[in-house]
Amino acid sequence: MATQRETLGAFLRDLRERTDRSHLPLRMATKSRRRKGMSRDEVAALAQCSSSYIEKIERDVATNVSTEIVLALAHAVGASEHHVSHALTLAGGEPWGLAGALEDPAITPEQRTYVDSLAPHLAGYVDLAWNVLYANSEYRRVFRGIKEYGNVLFWLLECPDAKNIMLDWYEETHLTVTWARSLSALQSVREEYDRVFGRLDHIPEFREMYYGADPTLGREDPAQRICDPDDGSKFRLDVNLWSPPAATAGWQMYLGVRVPN
Repeated sequence: MATQRETLGAFLRDLRERTDRSHLPLRMATKSRRRKGMSRDEVAALAQCSSSYIEKIERDVATNVSTEIVLALAHAVGASEHHVSHALTLAGGEPWGLAGALEDPAITPEQRTYVDSLAPHLAGYVDLAWNVLYANSEYRRVFRGIKEYGNVLFWLLECPDAKNIMLDWYEETHLTVTWARSLSALQSVREEYDRVFGRLDHIPEFREMYYGADPTLGREDPAQRICDPDDGSKFRLDVNLWSPPAATAGWQMYLGVRVPN
């Protein structure tokens, strides 16, 4: 719990100065002689915001820092799930993502037990707006940050780690955006998609994919190419999405089966 004196800026600055750099992409980790901590410029490059804005946040000059920026800065310094949640609390918001969804009545205890049993394969449930309702530990480990972002589109387009983890990031993101655009016509999720698309509309890559003339809806290759965020090894996931027969269920199951390269 935050003390009266603790501020978002001081907390984020402390995380930046104490990080052990083990989470950094190789090109960035080897570029500097630092063994501990990150410069504001390094954080800015990963979080896709200016170093001057980071300085204002750390000095508590900037106020009303958005959830998106807090998440981007926390993940840029390799913050743990606990630290990310605490940063969101200090920013005046509520920790969000899988925490509340775990109680979603659409996903039963039996379903959660089932996807947990599928590890080391990646498995979870998403709704028709790509909100993650539940995911097993391996899904959360590989798709680092998905718990905090809580939505596949938010993770793909806002999480600094996504482009390093998804080796075919543009193709995977383009496919997901196009699927989302087609699903947004459904009355049951139209309001939710207004919220999702409204949040992403300032991102140039999202606008290019959403408004572009290339409506990619199918996969040429069922496999996703992944770079493990912990050890940097590369592997493939044979991906399947399964929906229950009842159209009112409101969820689909993701299964990514690890296959040899």
